[in-house]
Amino acid sequence: MTQNKMMNKIDILHSIPEDKLDKRIYFLSLLELANSCGLLSNSDVARIQSELALILAEQADKYTNGESSSITSEKANELLTSVMYVIGLHLKLTYKVPEQAVEHIKANTVKSVFESGLATIERRMEFAKHLHKLIASRLFETPNIFYRSTAIDGINGFFKLYRPQFAAHEIHITADYPLCSGMPALDGIEFIEQYLLRLECENTFCTLFSPDDIHRLMLSLSKDYASCPVNIFEPVLLCALGLTLLGLNPMRLNLTSKSIDGLYGIFIGKTRDSTIHIMKKALSLLSEKINIPLRVKKYAAFCIPKLAPGIANALDTKSIDKVFLVRSNFESNTKIMLSYGERMSDAKYTKLLEKLQQVRGKAKIKLIIEEVHSLADLLDVLSDAEFTMGELEVLVDTLPQNVFAALLSKYPYQALAQRENEQMLCVALQKKKESLSPQMRKEVQDQAASIYNETFD
Repeated sequence: MTQNKMMNKIDILHSIPEDKLDKRIYFLSLLELANSCGLLSNSDVARIQSELALILAEQADKYTNGESSSITSEKANELLTSVMYVIGLHLKLTYKVPEQAVEHIKANTVKSVFESGLATIERRMEFAKHLHKLIASRLFETPNIFYRSTAIDGINGFFKLYRPQFAAHEIHITADYPLCSGMPALDGIEFIEQYLLRLECENTFCTLFSPDDIHRLMLSLSKDYASCPVNIFEPVLLCALGLTLLGLNPMRLNLTSKSIDGLYGIFIGKTRDSTIHIMKKALSLLSEKINIPLRVKKYAAFCIPKLAPGIANALDTKSIDKVFLVRSNFESNTKIMLSYGERMSDAKYTKLLEKLQQVRGKAKIKLIIEEVHSLADLLDVLSDAEFTMGELEVLVDTLPQNVFAALLSKYPYQALAQRENEQMLCVALQKKKESLSPQMRKEVQDQAASIYNETFD
């Protein structure tokens, strides 16, 4: 049956209220609403349920390699949830009008729709992988460990673990890096696709600015932002919009205390709608100045209403500088950026060790900075490669505070170290610790336990 014929058959007097459809359990909510408004009869629902049971039996047989009698009730529920997710995804993406989706499920077997859904997921997977490669190829440089660990390691983990045949609704990863727009209220490949689309917009926007300028801006938010799951796009967008509103160059992200006074004057007394209007007008001007891609501009416009309440609250508490950040003058020598991700391949690690044997001093440290991107690999290198005391001291000085704290917790006492490298590392760590101010030393000690437990257990 063609789509046009289906349209002619739709009973417009019995329409489905789209706002009642659940995006996460689309198929189930579609059946319930279609039945309640008369588009699906009880016999239609019974037929669909019967065909679902047959698909579930086939899935259980495939999952257990012919031993479906051994499947648990929990696993059966998971398999059924996956089947309904696959069917719902196909109907949702194929038919913009829910009544068309109902007509399709009435005119076709549930199994055929399920098989079409698996093909749909495969296509979405290919798109998501392409999008992920695009993000990875131009990933914004930041010492924030949650950024890379989610954008690269976490998403890679999803692709490795995702099994649409049996668990299409699962995500498998936590996606620790937060988005300005919030996490997509979706499951499975839909969640990953939407997360990547939003992350790509945030990443592209941040690449329009200097990583050093953004780093100093984020230090105004927290000197420990590198070890915190904090969104980077939001303060950068707000700062750039603030400078644009004041008629200043937005590229350096360099708001001052005087600038903050000017922004206070612009927003004081404005309603939420007026604030949104002002911000969106500033976004249009900013887009003209720095040539923001259209998709990124649309995403930023989508985020602005979510930022307006924060501006209103800051005005009420006279703390607008907590929203529009004044860039910090604090300079950080941190260069190495690490994630909680997976180890590099054995072949790549062996090649790295061979390279490390051929260089000394700062060249060795530079090589580690360029090629080591996970804490697991750093630990392996510290154990397997040869270092002088001076090299270890230089390396320790380049570590972000959270990584330094974690290593300090793992190697607290020289007497407990068994290998010469570890003994020298203990000395270098303690030397760095003693050089810190009392306040910084306390921060490191407070960080050590929590970071160590997360990273090295």
